[in-house]
Amino acid sequence: MTELTTLAGIDFGAKLAGTTAMTILRDTKFQIYDCKKGDDADAWILEQVKKLNIKIVFIDAPLSLPPAYFDDQAYEFFYRKADVALGAMSPMFLGGLTARAMKMKRSLEAEHITVFETYPAALARELFPQTKFYKKNILGFRKELRVKTKQLDLPAIPPCKTFHQVDSWLAWLSGYRHLTHQSILYGSKEEGQIFI
Repeated sequence: MTELTTLAGIDFGAKLAGTTAMTILRDTKFQIYDCKKGDDADAWILEQVKKLNIKIVFIDAPLSLPPAYFDDQAYEFFYRKADVALGAMSPMFLGGLTARAMKMKRSLEAEHITVFETYPAALARELFPQTKFYKKNILGFRKELRVKTKQLDLPAIPPCKTFHQVDSWLAWLSGYRHLTHQSILYGSKEEGQIFI
């Protein structure tokens, strides 16, 4: 499926913290890229997406606001339906990150790139319900990832050094699941959807 080579999974971190990571699949191998600490993560994403000819992005960040901000009759100011269903943080709590992600989506869409919101922690719960390692022990979780990639008949994942890299791969996997009609959709088009 050629779409897989134009798919990127992004763990969207603080702008200058060096916590933004991107996963792509090229030549039957996963490649994971990191934004360097001190570099502008937003500019880095736009540069990488263009350079790597990405057409579909699955990003771990809120891409919309709760309904009270666009519907005068709504009284939910903190959460979207998808956030409640998945136990995700409020887009309002994430504040500046949410605003940056929404701006990023608009910038990418202006370049004819399709952008979807995902939530790697929810996918980790779905795929690894018994894990004790996610966000706690990178070596233990890497072993579980190796088993999962074999089960899914996907190339081996590179040895991730951080959970930001892991989350970018999980974001990519959400995109893979969507393209192969296996994803689970939370939320609504009006409020915002999260694909896992």
